[in-house]
This record gives sequence, structure tokens and C-alpha cells, in this order.
Amino acid sequence: MTGRGRRQSAPSAEPPPPRSRSVPAPAAPRPCAPSLRPDMARGLLAAAALLGFLQASSSFEVKDSSGKVCIIADLTVAFSVEYKTNVQKEFVYFFLPQNASVDTQSSCGKDNTSHPILVLDFGGGHSLSLNFSESADTYQVEELVFHYNLSDATLFPNSTTGGMKTVSHKSIIQAHVGTKYRCINSKHINMKNVNVTFSNVTLEAYLTNGTFSVNKTECAEDRVSTTTMVPTTPKQTTSQSPTTSPAPTSPPNPTVGKYNVTGPNGTCVLAYMGLQLNITYQQKDEKMGLDLLNFIPHNTTSSGRCDNTSALLNLTFEKTRVIFQFALIRNLKQQTTV
Repeated sequence: MTGRGRRQSAPSAEPPPPRSRSVPAPAAPRPCAPSLRPDMARGLLAAAALLGFLQASSSFEVKDSSGKVCIIADLTVAFSVEYKTNVQKEFVYFFLPQNASVDTQSSCGKDNTSHPILVLDFGGGHSLSLNFSESADTYQVEELVFHYNLSDATLFPNSTTGGMKTVSHKSIIQAHVGTKYRCINSKHINMKNVNVTFSNVTLEAYLTNGTFSVNKTECAEDRVSTTTMVPTTPKQTTSQSPTTSPAPTSPPNPTVGKYNVTGPNGTCVLAYMGLQLNITYQQKDEKMGLDLLNFIPHNTTSSGRCDNTSALLNLTFEKTRVIFQFALIRNLKQQTTV
């Protein structure tokens, strides 16, 4: 019988560089599966990517019948799902919770096959599966499968569809055998009505010593070109220079601004923060470039709304919009996360 366990999260030996600069911000409750209009979905995803490192990663492992570990996964996973209500299409955004469990279908390979699988269960009938395979000197996540239950009113309020839905995607992660896969930056997987975003990932399958290998395979999203000086304008781009390679400099810190939302009972959200977006993209030479965008407070417009249990802060700078949505958890002390 295959043994499985859940690992305790621990600080990474290779802490990620800051992907955003912000002053701990809105004095509002912790969000809990907010839903939003389709035209707002992209902004909320941007907000989550911007401050995604505030979300703690979760750690899981799979063992064979002798107790030998064959898969270890430390990762943060965010989901965006579109679904229908009587009024309109809605988007809901949520993270893989830290209390997700390793399903009994997880294994180090069944029926004399070498295809280990990690299946994570969470919430009201939802699961995420990573199916591994090995070829020559590499291993890969051959297929990602996400099952979600539209009858779960906690995540999908007022859904008119109900029932289980399944989406899948091929070949999303690849690494050399004997190395761990490491990806700090966000990796986006787009499927029908579902977007899955991985970040802060350290993962390895086909382990030989029960723990992560010393050597690593770095994802393309982390191989960002930084061979030219970063300008000091609000929007900066780093790209490869064909003739010179001056040492890169740090971009300027974003200016701290004050933003607030007022409701029927007065101010419900108050934020003092500097906001910087980090966008990676593939250049013509197939290397990764980095685009940095600082929000300038006096050119940023803010709006929002709030009631007794939720609040929304909408920030718009030029053509970019970031949305922070909050919900109140009454049985906990007030906390702030985006």
C-alpha cells in the first residue's frame, strides 16, 4: 500500500527576490474567494500576481509502500474560474489552501509503470493532479488536471450550472533527472474557463535520496535578461545589448501613495503603499525580458465600494488597472492579504 504524507512548510534555502515593492497596505479584512465581473478579472489577477508572495506556499510529498519519497512539491497555486449565474458570467479567484490533502490516488507509479502522480484535494470536492513521466534524461509534468465542483456555493455562489467540471493541460513543467525544478516567478496555464498560476515552486519527482537534489533546473520565467542599465523613467525595460554588458542597476522604488474607499459608515479601506508591476516576456532572441511599471500616485485614480462584509479598491494608472477585493472572516482577527 502506498504511503503518503503532507510536509510542513519551511523557509526556502533560496529566498525569491522581491517581485513587488509595497508598504503593507489596506486596513481591511482578509479576502475569501471573491467573485467579480468578467471585465474586472484581469485586474484582480494582476493584484494577486503582484503580491502573491504574501501567500504562503504549501508542501506535499508522495511515498511508495516502503516509505520512500518519490515526489516532493513546495508551491503556491492560484486559480481563476469563470462560471455562470442567472445574472451574468462571474469570475472567482482563490488559492490552493495550505490544508489541502494528498489524495489516496497519489502514487509512485502503479502496475509496474514509472508514472508517479500527485493528487491534491481541497474544499468542497475540488482536486489538482500533476501526472509525471520520464524520458531520457528529463522528467516532466506530462499532464495537469483540475477538477472543480460548481455546486460548491462557498467558491461559486449563485452558480446555475452545478456539478463537476474537468480541465487539463499538457506538458507544463520539465527538468533534468537528478535536479529539482525551481520557478520563483509566475507560470500561467490557460484552459477553458480556468486559469491556473504557479509561483514559488520547488518540485522534484523520481527522487533517489528522499529529499530535494542540490542541483536545479531553472524555469524560463526566471531566466530574465538584465544586461543593460535600467532607466529611471516610471516604465523600465531591460533587454540584451548586442555589444555591451554594463552591470544592471536596481529600479527606483515606487512612490508611496495614499488611497482610500469610503462607505456608508465612513472609511472602510485605507492604504499607504507604493505599487510596482513586474512583467516578464519572451524577446526575439528567446531570452526573457523584464518590464517594470511604477504607479505614480498623483496620476493614479482610485475608486471602490464596501458593505458590512466586503470591500473593493480599484486603482487605475494609464491603461493598467489593479483591483484589491476583501471579505470579512468574522471568527478571526482582521488580517490583510491580496
